Amino acid sequence: EYSTASSTGLTSAQQSTIRDYLNSGGALFIASMELISRLGLTSPFVHDVLRVSDFTEDVSETAIEGVPGDAIGDGLATDLNYTDYTYLGILELNYSDTITPGNGAEGILTDPDTGEFTGLRYPRTGVDSPGRSVFLSFPLDTMPLGDRTTFLRRTLQFLAPGLNGQGSVAF
Repeated sequence: EYSTASSTGLTSAQQSTIRDYLNSGGALFIASMELISRLGLTSPFVHDVLRVSDFTEDVSETAIEGVPGDAIGDGLATDLNYTDYTYLGILELNYSDTITPGNGAEGILTDPDTGEFTGLRYPRTGVDSPGRSVFLSFPLDTMPLGDRTTFLRRTLQFLAPGLNGQGSVAF
């Protein structure tokens, strides 16, 4: 998630490469509880790639719920476990945010207490785009394994339509 080589998490060159990749038909999945904070809300990467128009910083998400009827989020509801995100094994480091989907994006996961979004996908249904993306404002590995597996399968189905969330290995 965070690179010690860059205080922003992604260098300008990395941001540009990702943007070009998506514009040429690529697909991207990012789960990060600090990327927007590090890049800043005014960053073109936040608006044009992550597709976030606004966010509330460090709300400390402890649970998520899928948006009913959404191809990725429907039926998901789980607590998040930050055990692997502690300082000296004592202090939980939960800096997750809530986010507002930007132009053409659609929320897929929410905070069950506030209804604010914690995940989004681009493009939303009815919007045409050469590239596709899914962004979570919390670490993926905080989801229990079963829910994480379901979420990733659905995410892959969205990011690579026609593959049904399955890959193949050729030798």
